[in-house]
Amino acid sequence: MVVLAVCLASYAEAQTLHKCTDKSGKVVYQDRPCDTGKVASRVERSNLTESEARAIERERSDKEYRNAFDAAIDGIRRRSMAHECAPDAVLTGNNQREKICLAVGRVLRCNNIAPDDRDVILFKATRDFGVKKADYGDITSGRASIGMNSCSVIAALGHPERVNRTTTSSGTREQLVYGDRKYVYLDNGVVTAWQD
Repeated sequence: MVVLAVCLASYAEAQTLHKCTDKSGKVVYQDRPCDTGKVASRVERSNLTESEARAIERERSDKEYRNAFDAAIDGIRRRSMAHECAPDAVLTGNNQREKICLAVGRVLRCNNIAPDDRDVILFKATRDFGVKKADYGDITSGRASIGMNSCSVIAALGHPERVNRTTTSSGTREQLVYGDRKYVYLDNGVVTAWQD
């Protein structure tokens, strides 16, 4: 009888969500009680509109993905420090985009990266920053090629020493300057030429 009561209580709790609203008015639905300082109410899952249910599922999957991505970056950082693959690129990205692009180069060149970490990084780079599978060979070889986007160039060559940018009515042209007189030219984010 006690076991049945516990199971029913757990089932009822699983059917209830906490609707949390912060000071800015942002609403988040979650399984656990709201943090202090947030307006809270309880909502039965069966009373959610279809768009609310979709938003909750999207938020949950985005959070799970962000957690997997953060774990992958940490895994790459740890493995790089203990291996011949220097960790500098993973550790020195100026923003999340740059960290992802640099991490792509690491996961394609280093043999000691866990397959799950590799898959998360490559998926995010493809989905969010347009890195193409067709560029993996050039990235692994450390060279730029025509048609690559800027993220793929950073994955292949690392940080440029300098970026010269010209913006006109027809778009933006960038010259990425690397040491030893190596230059990569991008028109609207796509490699159109290089010089070494």
